[in-house]
Amino acid sequence: MAHDSSTELLDLVHTLLHTVRRETMSSGANDGVTPGQLRFLRMLQRCDGPQRPGELAARLDLAPRSVTTKVDLAAAEGLVERRPDPTDRRATLIALTPAAEQLLDRVVQDRAAGAAARLARLTAEEQAQLLALLHRIVDEPGAPR
Repeated sequence: MAHDSSTELLDLVHTLLHTVRRETMSSGANDGVTPGQLRFLRMLQRCDGPQRPGELAARLDLAPRSVTTKVDLAAAEGLVERRPDPTDRRATLIALTPAAEQLLDRVVQDRAAGAAARLARLTAEEQAQLLALLHRIVDEPGAPR
């Protein structure tokens, strides 16, 4: 396979994100929660309120049984709670607990600190240049920043 600039970009971005995640995991900010469980909790946090397990499965592109396992584990750890759905008495909603919100806040803070430490290797001018170039790659043409 040819090694071109696009492959190098993908490799560098992957390595950077993997390193920051690994450092966060080793710092203890995740309190022993697996990366998959963090993904589940972060996705639930981005939702507009509690969600049905089927909706979570669809958003995570997982089998409903896999979501049930994640919910069971998170509930046992006090990170989510099951609530009755006020619109359908047969359904259950899954909601984050305050403990999960605190955990996710710590993870975000630790990841930001890891990214800041990497950026600190650059001068202020280099940081601005890097961010400007990344915006040119990521931003949609004509989209406001």
